[in-house]
Formats: sequence, C-alpha cells, structure tokens
Amino acid sequence: MVAGNSGAYFIMDGAFRKELEEKRRAVEERGEQRLMKVQKQRETLRALLMGESDRSLSELRIVLLGKQKHRREVTELKDRQEERQGEIEDLRKKKEGQEEEISRLKEELGKLKKEKEESTAPVRNIVEMDLFMSGEKSRKE
Repeated sequence: MVAGNSGAYFIMDGAFRKELEEKRRAVEERGEQRLMKVQKQRETLRALLMGESDRSLSELRIVLLGKQKHRREVTELKDRQEERQGEIEDLRKKKEGQEEEISRLKEELGKLKKEKEESTAPVRNIVEMDLFMSGEKSRKE
C-alpha cells in the first residue's frame, strides 16, 4: 500500500484537507476572540484601578481653637472625617476585589492560551505531515 502511494503512508484528498484547515482556522479565530475579550476586560479593570488611585482621599486634620460655641462645628468635622474614612475603606475593599478579578482573568487567559494550543496542535501536525509527505516541505528547504 505504501509503495502504491509513492512512499507516503496515506494520501489526503484536497477537500478533506481544506475542511481540516477551515476547522483549524475557526478554532484559532475563536481563541483569538476569547483572548481579545479577556484582554479588553483586563484593560478596563486596570483603567478603573488607576482612576481610583488618582482620586485617593488625603487625610484631613484641622485644629480649631475657640470657645464652646465651636463644639458643633468640631462635631460636624469629626463626622465628615469618619465618613471619609468609611469611603476610603470601601475603596480599598473594591480595589482588592478588582485585583482578585484581575488574577482570575489572568488564570482564565492562561487556560485559554493552553486550550488554543492544544486544540490546534493535532490539525497543525496533520497538515505538516501532509506537506512533508507530498514533498512541499523539502522544496522549501
């Protein structure tokens, strides 16, 4: 059988080869689309993180000198300071959550890259073997 195929183990017909290449391209395109989606999400999260770090609240310290009539103003300032501290804590928690999301997205990106490589490797190997068997690869070298 090998002698009948001019030394090749098998012969792929053109339609089957085209079908395999179309499937490989479709898998690669889907992988690239998923990769672009993950990268876009990562960029969005990074932009959010950078935007919030620019808006960080500075600590406010005011020393008031005066009589008891100023007690109300001091109380209001203390209340505002506590509110600001709460806002700062909320922003820190939000930032931690976003960092966790970025880590999760990085892991997902790694998995997608690995999945893409694993899904295209068999098709690539078949196409390379076909090229080698048909002698096209030796002509290029």
